[in-house]
Amino acid sequence: MTVQKKSVSKGLSNKGFSLVELLVAMTIFALVTTAIWSNFNSQNTIYRAQEQSAKIQQNMRASLYVMEKELRMAGFDPDSIGYGVDNIKNNMLRFTYDDGDGGYGSVAYALVGSQLRRVVKFNEDVAGTDLNDEKYILAENIYDSGSVDGFYLAYAFDDNGDGELDVSPNGHIIWAVDTNNDDELDLRLDTNDDGEMSLADDTGNDNIIDGNALASPVAMANIRAVRIWVLGQAERADVSYHDGNQYIVGRNIITPDDRIRRRLLSTIVKCRNLGV
Repeated sequence: MTVQKKSVSKGLSNKGFSLVELLVAMTIFALVTTAIWSNFNSQNTIYRAQEQSAKIQQNMRASLYVMEKELRMAGFDPDSIGYGVDNIKNNMLRFTYDDGDGGYGSVAYALVGSQLRRVVKFNEDVAGTDLNDEKYILAENIYDSGSVDGFYLAYAFDDNGDGELDVSPNGHIIWAVDTNNDDELDLRLDTNDDGEMSLADDTGNDNIIDGNALASPVAMANIRAVRIWVLGQAERADVSYHDGNQYIVGRNIITPDDRIRRRLLSTIVKCRNLGV
């Protein structure tokens, strides 16, 4: 009997991978994994940055919207009772208006630490209200260095009673503040009268806009418009970011130089009911 030998195909060899082949495969796998992780990490960083910026922006816009809406009612006084702006001390604003229902509203805005506080009461003056009560929070995470605020208010006025906002010698609207807390405007912010608050207005190089003294103090009753600055920031630092910006917040020139993201918003509200 003839025994047939089985042939083994060379293509079906049970030979394994060589060390070189294994090393090459592992290197390729490592390179691909590193590329995927790098791309993921980059996208995640961008997403976190956008999320932080959007949150800051939303927080600031919401607070400005509320203030704009309420400020347009400041001084609404069809029965000539005397409603209007009644406090501008210490960078705080307080005003009253007729609520159209036989009563009146009283509103105040102020920064307490890093929180923008808002108090609204009806048929009761907000004067004397404890702003430390957190139920009055309008916005959080406002820049606060302990000595410089990221919330600022300035005012335009009609001191000569001609129905128009007073302007500077160069024809720019005068934005003024009360520097000695006597409820009268006494300092024009635009030092060089170019129509803007900028680094050029800091003639003393001390991060404070020097401004120019008004010819005479202006009473609160002559205020006709309010300019608001709000500098909001993220809740926590981002090690991948560096804030080397300079922010003009009213009279303050703020240079944080840290790793916290910030956004500065500003708006002008013409109080159509004041002086009517």
